[in-house]
Amino acid sequence: ESSLVYRVRAMGTLRKLLVEHKKVTTRQKKQILDDLKEAIRIDPNNKYNYIYYAQALLDLDEYNDALNALEEARELDAEEPETYHWLGVYYRKIGDEANSALNDKLATEKGYIPDPD
Repeated sequence: ESSLVYRVRAMGTLRKLLVEHKKVTTRQKKQILDDLKEAIRIDPNNKYNYIYYAQALLDLDEYNDALNALEEARELDAEEPETYHWLGVYYRKIGDEANSALNDKLATEKGYIPDPD
């Protein structure tokens, strides 16, 4: 299977659990993160595998690992606006508004287009 299959399945499962149940069990969390790690294993040069892994980690309050994943994504492509958007989210979650604002600005400058609400 491609890394995209693992990534889509993991993120779909996570969104469904958070929306419908407002929680994720330890077993579900492990499966989601295992799928995202498998996507990275299959295609370690795909920046989006790291970005989505980081997004899931942020949703699951795993901040240190999220930052590491975002740093990997940035190493693969320093111009990818999604990376800076999620760095902004990371810094906001840990209460660092200055770095959050800086990364939000970088995301916008690099062409980040927010999802419509």
